[in-house]
Amino acid sequence: MVATVEAKTRDTRNWNFGTRVNPLPLHEFIARKSTSFQFFDGPEPWVRDHDRVTWENFFRFCTEEMDDLSISTCGMVIAYCLSIIEQTASEIKRPVTRAKIQDALAARYEEAYENPIFQYRWAMRHPIVVEAVNTAVRNLCDRD
Repeated sequence: MVATVEAKTRDTRNWNFGTRVNPLPLHEFIARKSTSFQFFDGPEPWVRDHDRVTWENFFRFCTEEMDDLSISTCGMVIAYCLSIIEQTASEIKRPVTRAKIQDALAARYEEAYENPIFQYRWAMRHPIVVEAVNTAVRNLCDRD
């Protein structure tokens, strides 16, 4: 299963989900979390042939309850959230800080299902997604 998560989260290879001293790739972060968090472990017919989350298919993965993310799909949702952060950070004057990222996200927020910032906030209700994204952003801003 870790190999599947690793393959589906390759877009996160520049992100650190550990500490500065002990960096972690996303698949290892999720593997460690799976020892204490119960991921969804049933069939996922809604995923079908999707290998990543996009704004068009976001709600196939993220339901109202956010309780049916498997290890693999959780990694894909985290990768999607980080792509939104990357896009947002690319539009911010240097240095990029957590406060600037949050301000930019707030400025682009609109309560509409097709808005990636709305989807980002929706996904951040999941405890593993929020921890992974916050850790990665903290590490990004601390290294700059």
